Amino acid sequence: MIHAQGIALYQIKSPLGEDWIAQCAFTEEGRLQYLTFVKMHEWKPLNGEGENPQTADTLPSPKLSEIGLSAAGTLAPANGWYEALLPAGHPMQPFYAKSEVRLVYRGQGELFPKLGVMPADDEDLVQWAWIRGT
Repeated sequence: MIHAQGIALYQIKSPLGEDWIAQCAFTEEGRLQYLTFVKMHEWKPLNGEGENPQTADTLPSPKLSEIGLSAAGTLAPANGWYEALLPAGHPMQPFYAKSEVRLVYRGQGELFPKLGVMPADDEDLVQWAWIRGT
């Protein structure tokens, strides 16, 4: 389980043995704002549209196509959850594709963390994909 900035992640195993993450976002008053499920390696919003419900006091989240990928060692372009990606041929890609450390929350302007890729020079190959805003 992970808690960060009004969001909690819970790992869940389905009856078929699949790994899922339940992502809960809370208001400042502690009320559940939205609940989504992430199947490991796949983004599956519950509402089917991939957008947060909007209220008068929230701004629309940027669309995934507007953000794109961010290079290792750069600053997050928007608030939200990011997934670390390695090139398909990298020997550590299968490990990180299943690891929880590939998911991080970053506020706009925060530095992306080092993933711990070996050899250390390969850290430059990491790209961060924005998957969901808050």
